[in-house]
Amino acid sequence: MVDYKPTRSELIRLKQRAKLATKGKDILKRKLDALVVELRKMLSEVKEARREFDEAYGRARKSMALALAYDGIVAIKSAAINSGARLELEVEQRNIMGISVPKINYTVSSEGKVLMGTSLRIIDASRRFQDVLLKAIGLIETEMAVKKLLLEIDATRRRVNALDYKVIPELEDAVRDIGFHLAESEREDFVRLKKIAGK
Repeated sequence: MVDYKPTRSELIRLKQRAKLATKGKDILKRKLDALVVELRKMLSEVKEARREFDEAYGRARKSMALALAYDGIVAIKSAAINSGARLELEVEQRNIMGISVPKINYTVSSEGKVLMGTSLRIIDASRRFQDVLLKAIGLIETEMAVKKLLLEIDATRRRVNALDYKVIPELEDAVRDIGFHLAESEREDFVRLKKIAGK
């Protein structure tokens, strides 16, 4: 509820606040529309990233099944332990419409050492799973950005609703009440002046 005194200066102040709140609501609505457009775009990116991840994972599993069947688990574990490949991750922040979302930068420090006698099937499986890992990083990054965007859309929608259904109506009611009170006060003053003039 808006606290006010029924004065002309208060009427002017509340009218300005109502005008400002309406402008703020319009700006937030435009922001909300832009966020929804960005969300739709990002959802299609998530869908594509998930499809790429699923395809890469399917290929990697087939490659690993082949390596297991021909070379055995001992040869695969030995190649994995002695590989020495390293993945380095660095998380930065990027800006999407004023929202800070994570950007994951990665480097694969080496392809890893290949032991003498390691079969091409194991090497192929290793490279395919490395591809799966990189696709997973891209998918995670996109999904985290979508999550942040959804939170911002929800917060913006709540602010628009608060302005639309609470703040602006209360200000407009206060402006009407003050206007009514001031008009009533002017009528009383007019009647009083008329009585004084009639004497």
